[in-house]
Amino acid sequence: MNVYEEIDQETMMLLLDSLCKRTVEGKQIWENMEYNPISFLQKDIYEKEGTCISQMFEATTVFNGIEYELELSESIELPSGKGDIFGTISYETKDGEENTYDFSLSFDVEKYDDANAEELQGIFGNSIIVQFTDAIVGVFENSDAVAEGFAYARYFHQTGIDPEWETNPLVKLGEKLMQEHAMLDFHKIVLDTDYRKSLSKRS
Repeated sequence: MNVYEEIDQETMMLLLDSLCKRTVEGKQIWENMEYNPISFLQKDIYEKEGTCISQMFEATTVFNGIEYELELSESIELPSGKGDIFGTISYETKDGEENTYDFSLSFDVEKYDDANAEELQGIFGNSIIVQFTDAIVGVFENSDAVAEGFAYARYFHQTGIDPEWETNPLVKLGEKLMQEHAMLDFHKIVLDTDYRKSLSKRS
């Protein structure tokens, strides 16, 4: 990472921190909210990497006179079961150019790649990305956006699911949460593997 990338990263984290605090305090207003429900995304047989269960949030907000567009995703990779949170915040500069900040837990390659699913919460639980996501999920909880997202969702997974995934415990849990419209439970199990196990036992 060069010095410009470091400055960019620091600016983004300061922005996430400010938006997070203001959202928790109820001062930051989020609009144009859209929710893409819990779904199973399968790669083809030659591209196994990238198979995951995920949900996605989109919204806009105005901060210091600038409108920001947020795309935020939570996912659980298969078969590793490792959770990740990633997203982009974009805005238009005064010159009319679009600027984008990308963020993800897995961008911290050294910490993320060397950890297993059970260790991720301890490593990243206090990160600003996780805190910011908690705040955004709080805004979406019980919202019309989530209700509409589930209302229009027809399938948990694409047709022709590979047989190896049909009996996978995480895939079965993800489908159960989708059917129950349990957006918040999915948010919790992305990093909390103990809660994941407790939900699996109930199913």
